[in-house]
Amino acid sequence: MDYTLRTCDQVFLNKINAIIRENIDNEMFGVKDLAFQTGLSHYQLCKRINSLTGKTTVQFIRIQRLENAMTMLKDGNLTVAEIAFKNGFGSAAYFTYVFSGYYKTSPVSIKRGDGYRAIQGKNKSSYFSLLKNKLTFKVPGMDTRWGLFTFLVLLIACYLVLKN
Repeated sequence: MDYTLRTCDQVFLNKINAIIRENIDNEMFGVKDLAFQTGLSHYQLCKRINSLTGKTTVQFIRIQRLENAMTMLKDGNLTVAEIAFKNGFGSAAYFTYVFSGYYKTSPVSIKRGDGYRAIQGKNKSSYFSLLKNKLTFKVPGMDTRWGLFTFLVLLIACYLVLKN
């Protein structure tokens, strides 16, 4: 991350980066876990990261995962699937989708060595502006991964109550 920051802000981002690196292989690691480990509220953490980086906290975590994956791909010792799982992605297909959207080239081409030239000089943040516009199901106060599940459980419960 290349940001011009005050010393206290740089220390804060270094602490955040260290926490993310410690949990990078944990697929379930998210904003709430990061907030807990920093001792900040969810709101304070999101506001501070956004003010320092211009990214949401979810984007910031994802970028850290992708940059770590890029380093691992350049080393060339692991398969794309192994790299995906070691960086907290639930599937190699989703990792490839997100990686390709961010870097505008596939992880396989980076692994082969011909893809890095394709990403130099491109605007990597355009993928994340597209992410904001995607339709997602969200329940206020709920983690997005569990939003749909919670909705279905509530829907079934209402059906059973109304049925009787």
